[in-house]
Parts: sequence; C-alpha cells; structure tokens
Amino acid sequence: MDKKEAANWTRHFDSMLWQVTSIFATAIGALIAYSYSHYDMAITLAGLVFTIIPVYFGASFRELRRRVNKFLDPELKSALGEGRSLHQWKLFVLIFIVFQCLWVFLLIRNNNSI
Repeated sequence: MDKKEAANWTRHFDSMLWQVTSIFATAIGALIAYSYSHYDMAITLAGLVFTIIPVYFGASFRELRRRVNKFLDPELKSALGEGRSLHQWKLFVLIFIVFQCLWVFLLIRNNNSI
C-alpha cells in the first residue's frame, strides 16, 4: 500500500465512522423521544441494544484507521496525531452512555415493579 492509498483509506474510515454513528445517534435520539411519549418495553430493550452498536462500529473504524496509519507519510502521520489536546473518543463514548442512561430511565419510569 502506498502513502496516497493509505491517506485515502484513512479518510474513508473517518468518513464512515461519522456517517454511521451520526445516523445511529439521530435514530436513537428519535426513538428515545418517541418512547418517552409512547412507551413500549420491546422498543426500549431494542434501544438498549442499538445504543451499543455505534460504539462497536466506532471502535472498529478507529482500529482499522490505526492499522492503515502506519503506511502514511511520516510528516502527515505526525500532523494527524502529535500534540493533540482534544480527544474525541471519551466524549463520543459519553454520548452513548447518556443514551443508555435515558433508556434505563425509561425502563424504571414505566416499570415500577423492577
């Protein structure tokens, strides 16, 4: 794999990461809003499972990108990684943890017997 191809693959994995996770985050948010007004336990349980999937995809795309990054031009590699002060992964995971907490809240709110 040459350096240009590696740069294209890195860009592709970043693009896929944000496209997949933004679609999932939007759908999960809409499903939570719908479930708040029209509670159904099956939807809530499915929402709990669906909220884990984008984090798995995100971790997978990050791993693939790291594997490809070793083929990048050293100057580009250092520009992408060194000296970063804003790390997005923790915030990314936190967003989906908040979604999980909202699903649990809906379960507790609507099933007092739990």
